[in-house]
Amino acid sequence: MAEIRVGDHGIAIYGQLLSTDDDTLTVNLLTIPRDQGMIRQGDEAEVVYFARGTLFTAVVAIAGWQNNQLVLGIRSEAKPAPHRTRARVRYHMPVQYRAVRPDGRMGAWLECEAEDIGGGGIGLVFEAQTSIPRRMEVRFLLPAISSAKSSTRIHLDSGSVILSHQQDDRPIKAVGRVVHTHPRARGRVHIGLAYSVIAPQERDRIVRFVESLSAKAA
Repeated sequence: MAEIRVGDHGIAIYGQLLSTDDDTLTVNLLTIPRDQGMIRQGDEAEVVYFARGTLFTAVVAIAGWQNNQLVLGIRSEAKPAPHRTRARVRYHMPVQYRAVRPDGRMGAWLECEAEDIGGGGIGLVFEAQTSIPRRMEVRFLLPAISSAKSSTRIHLDSGSVILSHQQDDRPIKAVGRVVHTHPRARGRVHIGLAYSVIAPQERDRIVRFVESLSAKAA
């Protein structure tokens, strides 16, 4: 997957990386701006993409766009994206997921459980014998933070926090890649899913939620 951030317009578009060489990247677009005039030949952008198991970033220029395929000319050498240390907290909630197949088709929606969450990824737990896709789309709801007496207290490793009963009815959606797996008791499996495609505002919502939990549990 690839995220193309077009600087002049402050937008991000997403697609599947089809090919890469020293001079160009070709991306099959999965999202297209309503105003297609915002993608213009020669515009400079930043691209973030997975290749050979590594997250890369590069400065590119839009070289061409036809039949939903975007050709990007590389202006700076593609380099591994800097590792970002993002706060993560233990938090259990139901998560829906579906496989993202190599040909771009999606599987059926299924359900698992989250065990921890952060701005860079989410930890998921699967039951024994579950076929776990290497790349998947996830969606989930986050509760609001509240100090109301009628709210529910949940316990974290570092303390307890108050969550309101009300949930934000806007599901967070992201596409991610499995970066590690760990066996658990009773044959269950914990996997770490790193987000590869997520809207900036969705990531910000997760970060604010994690920061709120961390601050209240401190």
